Amino acid sequence: MKEVSLTVLKEVISFMEGFDPSLESELITEKTKIEEDLGITGDDAWAFFVKYSEKFNVDITNFLMYDYFKGEGVDLLSLILEFFKLKKRVAKKFFTVEYLVKGIEAGKLDEEVIDYQ
Repeated sequence: MKEVSLTVLKEVISFMEGFDPSLESELITEKTKIEEDLGITGDDAWAFFVKYSEKFNVDITNFLMYDYFKGEGVDLLSLILEFFKLKKRVAKKFFTVEYLVKGIEAGKLDEEVIDYQ
């Protein structure tokens, strides 16, 4: 994996601070996980990606956000089915700041750009 552009990384971190002023920029690196480490999830994640797309002119039409981020609320039926082993819990993929940088560099954000491994 190639090293991320420090200039673009700084721009992304600045954008993230503007989106959520409570984020501590000195703790954000390219390996920071958006949902797990920063708590951006559900509707907030959707709003984040729309603003990211507009700010950096990144096409997100093929980005499968719900593969990476939880939705709003609680799905009681899924919880009950998981409890009784009638449905397996599907682990979400993680999404890092590095993927935001890759999206900016490519002008689009999708599985090809992310190259999730």
